[in-house]
Amino acid sequence: PKSEKKKKKKKKKEEDEKTIADKKVEVESLESRKNNLDEKIAELNEDMRVSKEKHEKDTAERQAIIDGLSGDISSLKSAIKDLEAELDRLQKERERERERERER
Repeated sequence: PKSEKKKKKKKKKEEDEKTIADKKVEVESLESRKNNLDEKIAELNEDMRVSKEKHEKDTAERQAIIDGLSGDISSLKSAIKDLEAELDRLQKERERERERERER
């Protein structure tokens, strides 16, 4: 009976040691997977940050172009209005000249 108990204890100890070894291997495997996932997440976060910065820069550049073109449009409209007024003045002046010519 005592040797039977010793055999059972020894067998239990061997099973426990095997379980411990198996669990250590599983822990190492899971830690490795976790580290790989952490790296992939870090890479994706960096990619997203870079994409966001590029998008913001592109948006700012487009807005600057739009603002510049809007200013050009305003300036051109004002210049056209001035030129139309000058043309109208000159046409009226020419018409008065013709009137004077007819009167002579």
